[in-house]
Amino acid sequence: KILPLSSVVKPLFNHVWDVLSNVPSFQSEYGIILRHLLAVRDYSFQMRKRVYCSLVMLYIEKVEASLNGKNISHFTSKEEVFRNILTLHSLLDYPPGDYPVNLREDIVKGFVKICSFIREEGKISRKLVECINTYLLNDGPNLGFQLLEIHNAMQEFLFQCWLTTHDRVLKDSLMVYARTQLNLIRGADDRQLLVEHLLDVIYKDLDQGSMSSTTMPRVDGNMDDKLGTLSSSQCGLVELAAVLFYRVVTRNSATDSWT
Repeated sequence: KILPLSSVVKPLFNHVWDVLSNVPSFQSEYGIILRHLLAVRDYSFQMRKRVYCSLVMLYIEKVEASLNGKNISHFTSKEEVFRNILTLHSLLDYPPGDYPVNLREDIVKGFVKICSFIREEGKISRKLVECINTYLLNDGPNLGFQLLEIHNAMQEFLFQCWLTTHDRVLKDSLMVYARTQLNLIRGADDRQLLVEHLLDVIYKDLDQGSMSSTTMPRVDGNMDDKLGTLSSSQCGLVELAAVLFYRVVTRNSATDSWT
């Protein structure tokens, strides 16, 4: 089946880039057009790599400048920031094939700067974490030491929100981030550093869950009835804790075998 824009989508992407980079008054409308085009795989694959790289950097710079500025306290400005992050997420989610090698370092540098500006919970920070997760899942195996650069920039917000947030979507995204980084980081020292960073917050999170469970009234029935059913977030936390404890045990076992 031939899609209606197949014959013109390549110059259409060029046109979208020209408008977004040169015409401030149509940013919102053309951002919507771009997201709709990217969502169709047959269209996104036809985008020129040069145009793709330019669009990614444009939106990284937009997000960075917005978060670094003092104008996001106004409702409409926050909406504009969110739309820019939404478009950046679409670009990272639907690249025209593999990410261009020459773009990788700039994306990482952009995320490192952006992470330093994340200060509060909300849909902006939630979408930013989704952006980072999408990029790690798609290009993480190629990042090497740059994975730790992202984590070093991300960890302050991660640990600040982990135990205090009531935003379940944000908490779930942070757990996805932690599991993804654990699976990707290969260097033994870097991996151990990440495990140590995460262990403290996981212990505290499990302790919070244990304390809340002791306040539940006693009921008759078997143990499963008393414990109830774990939510998806609780399952994610238990799975992450299991991975961390396994990493600690296997590392200690390997160390003991050499002593």
